[in-house]
Amino acid sequence: KMYHSPQYLGGNYFVLAAMKESLGYDREAEKYYKKAFSLYPLLKERPRPIDVDAMIELAIFLKDSNKLDIAEKKVKEVLKIDPRNPLAYSILGDIYYLKGEMGNIRKRQDYYGKAIKSYLKSLDLDPQQPDVYVKLGNIYFSQGNLEVVYYRQGKYHQAFLNFKKALELDPANPSAHLSLGMLYLAQGDYAEADTTVSKTDYYRRAITELTIAASNGLGNFYVYYLLALAYRKIGGEKNLRVAEYFVRKSIKMNPEWNSPRYLLASILEETNRKEEADRTLASIKPGGEIGEKDILSYILILTQRGGGKG
Repeated sequence: KMYHSPQYLGGNYFVLAAMKESLGYDREAEKYYKKAFSLYPLLKERPRPIDVDAMIELAIFLKDSNKLDIAEKKVKEVLKIDPRNPLAYSILGDIYYLKGEMGNIRKRQDYYGKAIKSYLKSLDLDPQQPDVYVKLGNIYFSQGNLEVVYYRQGKYHQAFLNFKKALELDPANPSAHLSLGMLYLAQGDYAEADTTVSKTDYYRRAITELTIAASNGLGNFYVYYLLALAYRKIGGEKNLRVAEYFVRKSIKMNPEWNSPRYLLASILEETNRKEEADRTLASIKPGGEIGEKDILSYILILTQRGGGKG
């Protein structure tokens, strides 16, 4: 009933009008303002042309629409009005992170640095934000993946500390458990024989975190793929059966994604089901996303068949 109330609908029309006005569509904005005021007359007392909350809503909308430059401009307008707004700094960090993901390595690192400063400022203003700690940890994790081995572990450790801080504030936070699981997977891949934690131990830790993430609402195709990957990396007959279960579940949930099919083919090959592996490879659709892990899985198949040479 709340979502159909005049107050709720009027508020939404007001935000829409503010967005239109901010983008220069004055005639459309006036139409929506009139609709908002007819539904909820008290809105006339709110400051116009736009208040901070509406500006933040607009910035989020623009960010999610991938209009990052305009979104950045709007957030900075908010910070001129309210320089101690933690949400605005968090959104600014999101924008810089997304810009970094779209740039080359040099630009990526520059934007990652800006994102880190924005997230730290947000947490300085309000340290009780588990999701911002997760975002900050993910930046350090991404930086670690770009670094040479000497610097990688330092970035991974910073990521670990932020994920743990998020879980201190919100022990059930599924995003924190997912990110920590992904970090453990990466640490397992890079672990050396003489480290205090073995590859297998890292993969088992990853399984624990990913299982918690799945049970707390993130039971999606990506998490099941990562679980399959962790069990596959540990190896052994029992773990390969579990890996196959999860990777098939991932494929069922998202048949268009190629990564699980490459992983399934690798598992089938290792368990001496060559014909089924071939059928799985043949089912991969051209043009689907192929990541580094797909290529490594495919190379593994070739190596198992003695075809890795040349």
